[in-house]
Amino acid sequence: MRRLRKVCHSECKNTVGNYTCDPCPDGFTGDPHHQCVNINECTVAAAKNVSICDRRTDCEDTQGGFKCLSCPRGYRGNGYPKGKLINNVRGDGCTEINECASNPCQHHGVCVDQLANFLCKCKDGFEGHDC
Repeated sequence: MRRLRKVCHSECKNTVGNYTCDPCPDGFTGDPHHQCVNINECTVAAAKNVSICDRRTDCEDTQGGFKCLSCPRGYRGNGYPKGKLINNVRGDGCTEINECASNPCQHHGVCVDQLANFLCKCKDGFEGHDC
């Protein structure tokens, strides 16, 4: 039995007595008759000084695309730029979590929000992390 070699590195379409190759799929470049090569969107964007992920997170190349990594500790969000639709994901960025929002300080202590933490300034006569 004779093996047929793959003639396209994309979608192949039969025509009468011949064939055509579709262009390389999104996220790939090259000649579809020879080779479709993954485009590293992260390095392309960086070279153009364009941010495709929230400034607080990193971009990770994937085959045919990319993904934005998780927001760092102390932030919430999906890591994609706020308000943009990328890879079918609506970006909500990385927003700092306000640890004082839950009023963690007792006995009328004053809460000071910090990155991934909080500090309570206690009234006279009270002490400790939460007063």
